[in-house]
Amino acid sequence: DGRICLPDGCGVLLGANGTTELIRQATAPLNGMPGEPWSWSFTVSGTDIPSGGQIGARLELLSGGSTVQQANCLVSERGTFEPVRIDCARVFPSVPYDAVRINIGWQGIGSGVLMIDDVALVGG
Repeated sequence: DGRICLPDGCGVLLGANGTTELIRQATAPLNGMPGEPWSWSFTVSGTDIPSGGQIGARLELLSGGSTVQQANCLVSERGTFEPVRIDCARVFPSVPYDAVRINIGWQGIGSGVLMIDDVALVGG
C-alpha cells in the first residue's frame, strides 16, 4: 500500500488482504452550523477486485473529537475497471460540529488493487 505518482498527479494504492484499509483526512477546526451542505467526491480504479466486501467512503462531522453525524457512499464496481468518479450525496448537517473527516477505503476484500485519486470536499 502506498502513494503512486505519474506525470499527471499522485494517488493512493491499496492492496487487499481481507482487512479494513483506508485513507483518512480531517479538516482544521471550524465552526460548522446545521444546514450548511457538504459536497464530496472521489475517483477510483481497480484491478482484479472480487465480488463481496465493501468499497466506499464515509464523511463524518465531528464535535469534540466524537462523530455527531455521518454519511456513507458505496462503490459498486468490481473486477478490473478504469477510473470512475464517484459523486456522493450532499450532506446536510443537522447539528453543530467543529471538524469534518473523510475516510475512503475497503473492507472484507481478499485480493485486488484499488487506486484512490482526486478526492474533493466542498462546503461548510
